[in-house]
Amino acid sequence: MRVYLNLILLIQVLIVTTNIRAQQRPASFPPSKPLSQSSIDQWTSDAGLISNNLTGVIQGDDGFLWITAYNGLLRFDGYRFELFDRDNTSFLKSDAFYQPYKEGNKLWLATQGSGIVVYENNTLKPYQPKEGALPSSIRCLLVTDSTMYVGSNNNGLFILRNEIIEKPDFDPISNTSIMALAIDTHGSIWVGTNGNGVVKIKNGAFSHYTTKNGLAGNVINALYATSDGRILIGSTNGLDVLENDRISSVALLQNIQVNALTMDSYGSVWAATERGLARINEAAGTEELFTKTQGLPTLELTSLTFDKEGSLWLTTSKAGLLRLKDTGIVTYSEANGLSLDLVNTIAEGNKGELYIGTDGGGIDVFINGKFSKLDLKHSLNNIGIRDICVDNDILWIGSYSGLLRKQGNQETLYNISTGLPAQDIRRILKDKNGDLWLATRAGGAMVFSDGKVKSVYNKESGLGANYILSIEQDANGTLYLGTNGGGLTLIDTTGKLSTHHITDDDSGVLIFNIHIDKRGRIWLVANTGIFHFTGQDFIQLELEHQVKGESYFDWVEDNAGNVWITTNKGILRIRKDEAVNYAQNKNTPIKTRLYNNYDGMKNKECTGATRATLSSTGEVWIPTIGGASVINPERMIENPIIPPVYITRLITDNQTFLKSGQPKIQSDNIRYTFQFTSLSLVAPGQNHFKFILDGFDKQWVDGGLERETSYTNLPPGEYTFRVIASNNDELWNTTGAEFRFRVKPFFYETKWFYIVLALLVAGSLFGIYKWRVNDIEKRNRELKKVNSELDKFVYSASHDLRAPLASVLGLVNVARLSDGKDIPLYLDLIEKSIQRLDGFIRDIIDFSRNARLEIIREEISFNTLIHEVMDDLRFLDHKNRILRIVTVNGHGAFHTDSRRLKIILTNLISNAIKYHNLRQENPFIEVKVDYDDNHAIIQVIDNGSGIAEHHLMNIFKMFYRANENIKGSGLGLYIVHETVDKLEGEITVSSKIDKGTTFLVNLPAIKKQTQ
Repeated sequence: MRVYLNLILLIQVLIVTTNIRAQQRPASFPPSKPLSQSSIDQWTSDAGLISNNLTGVIQGDDGFLWITAYNGLLRFDGYRFELFDRDNTSFLKSDAFYQPYKEGNKLWLATQGSGIVVYENNTLKPYQPKEGALPSSIRCLLVTDSTMYVGSNNNGLFILRNEIIEKPDFDPISNTSIMALAIDTHGSIWVGTNGNGVVKIKNGAFSHYTTKNGLAGNVINALYATSDGRILIGSTNGLDVLENDRISSVALLQNIQVNALTMDSYGSVWAATERGLARINEAAGTEELFTKTQGLPTLELTSLTFDKEGSLWLTTSKAGLLRLKDTGIVTYSEANGLSLDLVNTIAEGNKGELYIGTDGGGIDVFINGKFSKLDLKHSLNNIGIRDICVDNDILWIGSYSGLLRKQGNQETLYNISTGLPAQDIRRILKDKNGDLWLATRAGGAMVFSDGKVKSVYNKESGLGANYILSIEQDANGTLYLGTNGGGLTLIDTTGKLSTHHITDDDSGVLIFNIHIDKRGRIWLVANTGIFHFTGQDFIQLELEHQVKGESYFDWVEDNAGNVWITTNKGILRIRKDEAVNYAQNKNTPIKTRLYNNYDGMKNKECTGATRATLSSTGEVWIPTIGGASVINPERMIENPIIPPVYITRLITDNQTFLKSGQPKIQSDNIRYTFQFTSLSLVAPGQNHFKFILDGFDKQWVDGGLERETSYTNLPPGEYTFRVIASNNDELWNTTGAEFRFRVKPFFYETKWFYIVLALLVAGSLFGIYKWRVNDIEKRNRELKKVNSELDKFVYSASHDLRAPLASVLGLVNVARLSDGKDIPLYLDLIEKSIQRLDGFIRDIIDFSRNARLEIIREEISFNTLIHEVMDDLRFLDHKNRILRIVTVNGHGAFHTDSRRLKIILTNLISNAIKYHNLRQENPFIEVKVDYDDNHAIIQVIDNGSGIAEHHLMNIFKMFYRANENIKGSGLGLYIVHETVDKLEGEITVSSKIDKGTTFLVNLPAIKKQTQ
């Protein structure tokens, strides 16, 4: 088996490598690198997945990742998931999708209940052949140049040639579920079944393979045809290889369910199984099963695929979507054998071993790819290891418990009890004289030799601060001490001190590390920035990209001219020559590349105030709070894939546009939001964007990492929104994408508006003229009416005022001439004349008030008001011969002017009393009211003498009397009419002689005035 697998893999490597070069795809996952050293990312339902139970994944030609699930189809750009299901895709009968397949620029999808679905030209649509019908539940598909092979659930295999359905007549594939399909280099079709093994179809002939022929199992989940015609068969019982009708099994996966298969550019066979991820490379002699023990988040894998940038994507049945990425950064953590993830310092021993000091877990030794615990008699398990200095075969270990000397099995601990002035040791340096310099947290620096302290440097002796964070020595023997808040102190070979300050007030400046390069240049790494020290001045390096809140901890140079700077936001890489050039010329900002979780770090935060190291193998070992991150500069290859760029949608206030093509957008929209993406999936959080809205923006806008932008209140016109983007290594797609659209003008911004406006202005002027003429004519009519009424009023008033007065004077004169017996009679007659005069004056007052006084809105009670009027008029019928009936029906609160309403009721009811018909057997007056919040209808009904029909049209006129015998002034009904009109109501009258009269008042409620 080893021989033919070697041949398979060699051919596969040659073919795939050729393809990779054509696509500029980086070679990922070398067989020699354990999968546990890969970077793993995970997306679950918490991150936007519709479900954690996924069935398949593939990358389309457009660069999007397509993920199938039992709850819908997902499109993923590395940043957001877009769901297609029955809620937004009407033709779907079910949300369940099995596997996606790619053919050119088409994406074919097998579904459970919706048949075959195809995605093409940004459109998802059902597929049906021209003749016949396929089952609705499709398990798998295989599309070749001229033929489609369709594996169904429970209905066997179907073949479509020229859109005509054929069904092979072979029992093992007729009425069963088809689980997998493949085509080999000879054109043979391989069919994996659910219980009937594997069937080969060649030129209409069938070959059948089952456990009887050597298969591990008859339930086939995966098939993969190698480039030389061999078939890899994944079943519920393992992985088999079929070559020349001979079957052999892969021991690594014996009795393990295999769900999906693929091969990579190194010729490694990858298997997604129910027990983890398997990789087998016979040529390299490696095989491994990557499980939870090595750091895989779950075991149950359902499918796998490589993307164009070399990442491996995995779907799972319980843990969502996984992505394995091969990076130049490997992070060792507790999962790999490290005692504790929080690492403080790393130092290399004489034999290439790495000593890793943790913050409470003691010291680990890394050698030959494995970790072991450094055996210490003095336990440091609960103490943070601050520094390790390798001195030939002696280890000097600094902690807040003092200085530990370890040589073989011999250990000595030096602390305050043994004579140290301070034991909180942070940094250890062996100088050119062989003495140890110990930098402490609170006691300054001390020189230690032969087990004793030779000298102490602190604030009393001239140090800027007693808190020492870093210490280095140059080729001339000068010591450089970086402090917390006290600047940089130099101690020359004579012991003379000089302190230099980065700022006027260094109280907030922490110099974490000092690096002196081979040319003697001094570089300082502080929380506030990176500086070059000239000996007198500090030159701060200007970085092209700086992250908000970024603090800098250490500087490590590799052998390729790179500088690796540890920060709380990740690991920053700059070029050393650019740093030197800037320090000398201060011209161009230094280009940077930030590495973080996207690039293999378990945790992007490097441990502060610690030291990294460059190993003898050229690797950079960096302490982080998530373990020890190791950079292999030779593997830090920039991503050469230019990312596709898409504008996915334009969202306005009331509409979403998915396609360009100059949609016409209504002008009443306020906000225009563009969503766009760059399909570099390696580190989508590091893709940068620039955009411009032609017709609005004057220049390109740096959008940073954001994938959408909004504009507001765009004026009418033609627009083109354009966006360009980079991948994680700032390789730009300068062609980008564009979205053209048009904002329609408001009507008032069109030429038709101005035409209509001109017509309206002309019409308005004419209308104003006509209105003015009509207003003048109306006012003239009103003035004529007023004058006429005034003339009539003066005449009638003088007549009606003088008549009672003349009557009174006449009666007075008659009374004087009488003998006194008739005085009571004369007084009665005088009283009646005065009452008549009083009523007339009251009518005049009511008339005047109605014309002058403002309307007062108030809530009224019809019952109360009507009975008040009845009581006031009781004197008119002092013998109570007339039946009074009051009926009020209504709900709610009715508001009007109660004073005016009382005038209306008083006049109508008093008239009904005055002109009652004494000949009627049962004379009555009925007042009926029907009302609600908005309206009232008042009827005053009597069965009195009535009014002749020819008088009805005039009775509301001023001083009108039907005949001279009628009592009253002729003002009452006129006042009623004017008062009703004032209240914006209507009054009508109907009457018949000797039958009675009905007055109907239709009165609207007075609404509350709004401010």
